[in-house]
Amino acid sequence: MNNDSAIKLNFDTACRFMAQQAFLQAIEYFERTKQGGVYTPDTMRNIAWSNFRLAEESMYKNKREDAEKRLELAEEFYREAGKAFLELKEEKRSRELIERVEMRIKDCRKRVSDVRCYREFLERRAEFEAFQKDKSRRTITESGALPVSAILEIEEKTYAD
Repeated sequence: MNNDSAIKLNFDTACRFMAQQAFLQAIEYFERTKQGGVYTPDTMRNIAWSNFRLAEESMYKNKREDAEKRLELAEEFYREAGKAFLELKEEKRSRELIERVEMRIKDCRKRVSDVRCYREFLERRAEFEAFQKDKSRRTITESGALPVSAILEIEEKTYAD
């Protein structure tokens, strides 16, 4: 099998994994499609989408660090894909291809905005959780219900999980 056939097979396999929402596997196969260390714009966009969806999953599982990492990757790949699509648009191509490229550019811009909204949500959620933790600690301490050492022990167990 020649290199172009292998790249196409890996890209198609990655797309099938995406359709099945197996995003980690999709990323793995998209990684295999690099040509001379360079991704195609569609590959970058698909890697970004896969990372975005993995970030959503991490958010729902309350895994903030993983979600932040995935959102950062998604934004990076969407930005790079957008730049690559802009370069394609500047090349003199058919009107149909230019329209498809313009749609992908708009999608990348929208997704960068979505990523920023999710990142802001995570920041606000962390602030809220810190506020709630502090408020809870003050309430228990002021009531005299538990000594501070017991509160700290409970918090360690609660937030370690």
